[in-house]
Amino acid sequence: MSEQRLPTLGVWGPAPRNKSGVAGYITQSLPHLARYFTTRRIAGPGIDPAAFDHVLYHLGNNTLHHRAFRALAARPGTILLHEYNNLDYYYGAWDQLPAAEQQATLSRISTAVGTRLKTRSAMERYFTHHPHVDRCGSDCVDYI
Repeated sequence: MSEQRLPTLGVWGPAPRNKSGVAGYITQSLPHLARYFTTRRIAGPGIDPAAFDHVLYHLGNNTLHHRAFRALAARPGTILLHEYNNLDYYYGAWDQLPAAEQQATLSRISTAVGTRLKTRSAMERYFTHHPHVDRCGSDCVDYI
């Protein structure tokens, strides 16, 4: 009698060494997932999400989640969203984002605040001159 192979699952999120509640959550969840999948935890670069039967992306609001966001851009999959809004990630990882994603983010924030923001510096100036606008809250979150 042959044993059936479990489907593979790539799990993206912060590494175990990172100071992150999400990292701890992933560590605790992997043994439960291992009953149904052959799991591999991924925190660094260079792993193609297409190499797995299934993917799971843990997304948060800081750059510890950069690889998960990039893998998600390469291959859609199941998302476990750990934050109500992830704008801090976009601000923190700005220089690592593709130009098209930067422009899409600027466009959405422009729509949210009602003025055209063509560059990151224009966005920063806007928020500096409009401190009453919550750059990470409900003023912008509905558009991202």
